Amino acid sequence: MGNKFMIFALTRTGSTTLMRILNLQKCLRCAHEPFNPDVRYYRLDSQVNTEDELSRAMETIYEDYDGIKHTWNFRGWPFMWMPQLNKLILLKAGKIVFLTRKNILQRIVSSEISMQTKIWHLPDLSEKSQISKFEFKPLNAERIKWLLMNENIFLTEWRTYIKENKLDYMELSYEDIYSDRLNSAEKCSTLDNLFSFLGYPGIETLPYDQLENLLAIDNKMSPAEIYRQIPEIEKIDREFGSDETGWLFH
Repeated sequence: MGNKFMIFALTRTGSTTLMRILNLQKCLRCAHEPFNPDVRYYRLDSQVNTEDELSRAMETIYEDYDGIKHTWNFRGWPFMWMPQLNKLILLKAGKIVFLTRKNILQRIVSSEISMQTKIWHLPDLSEKSQISKFEFKPLNAERIKWLLMNENIFLTEWRTYIKENKLDYMELSYEDIYSDRLNSAEKCSTLDNLFSFLGYPGIETLPYDQLENLLAIDNKMSPAEIYRQIPEIEKIDREFGSDETGWLFH
């Protein structure tokens, strides 16, 4: 096995696509959300609720995988009974890829779309077609407001924790990898830097057609046309959109 690492990400930050890109490297294996109760890793007998259980679980997973993709939220998921495990897990993770999204409003709305549709990634085009036909409910404006007000506060708290514990990390944003404003060479340069940080061969060793497909704009979960299916979404954009936290349609 190679260097241990963890993709530590909020939902809708491109973590699943990033995991798939990393897994194109033949000498690397990254596990998909082993602590997610809906997809829990088969070698874990039960949900992790204590630090000792977390330590044993991490040892088990790293026997089979080099890396772990771990998604979390500010309320403690997936460790609802002991939210501090989302911090303690970083102490056992090796190198950390701290994945965020600069356009916070798009991240929040995309998460709301996933919560309503129960679709969190696109394994094939049939899932995208399913979303395009979905009848969305209006979003809870107070919830959107709370999340926007607190996201940067929570992220700053996590960055401080990582630095205070002198953990080896690289921060990336969704926009660093998937932005429409980047050309292919710029995206590949960012990914090369990531592979180098993790201690693995660069993208020149990856199957180029598969990499290009994963980076393609058509694989995005929530483009503008899907946002517009949500009732009163323009009002959400007018009320909460800003240059600081992002817009849905600007």
